[in-house]
Amino acid sequence: MYGYELARAIRVLTAEAVAIGESVLYPALHVLEQRGLVKGKRRSVEGRTRVYYVITAKGRRRLEHLTDHWRRIAGGVEAVLAGARHA
Repeated sequence: MYGYELARAIRVLTAEAVAIGESVLYPALHVLEQRGLVKGKRRSVEGRTRVYYVITAKGRRRLEHLTDHWRRIAGGVEAVLAGARHA
């Protein structure tokens, strides 16, 4: 996906709960690329140059680690909220 597609997909997948602007997205993509977590490939489409990003193997491993971490945090928050509802 190129940057705009990625931003749009995030909005759609989160039912508009998360919207990432270009001023945040592109610097983040550059950092991810520098760290080897994504790879950008420039392509010319209808006279415009776009950078399409794909996750690397290193990026996929990092994503799996962060996903596990997030699930533990979310489970802890859910436990606190459930306890508060029963108090």
